[in-house]
Amino acid sequence: MSKVIKFYSNSCAPCAAMAPVFKKVVADYNVEVEEVNITEGDGREQAIEYGVRSIPAFVVPNMNSGAHYSLSGMQTESNLRAFLDTALKGI
Repeated sequence: MSKVIKFYSNSCAPCAAMAPVFKKVVADYNVEVEEVNITEGDGREQAIEYGVRSIPAFVVPNMNSGAHYSLSGMQTESNLRAFLDTALKGI
């Protein structure tokens, strides 16, 4: 099963605004969702590992090759869907 990682912070207004859009969109895909708060636990280290420089960020890792697709910042529902369609085909 493919995986989508959402990087966010509780103090990030764009992250809060994207949360319902993300939830709605991923419900239409057969993916595992991991939500990583960059201010808790090893969240910052995970963000560095995936090259996340701004949040909200969405990452689809390829478990076989170690490569990944990523998208960051506020997105429309259609942009997020287009990203997932492309990223999940590439896995």
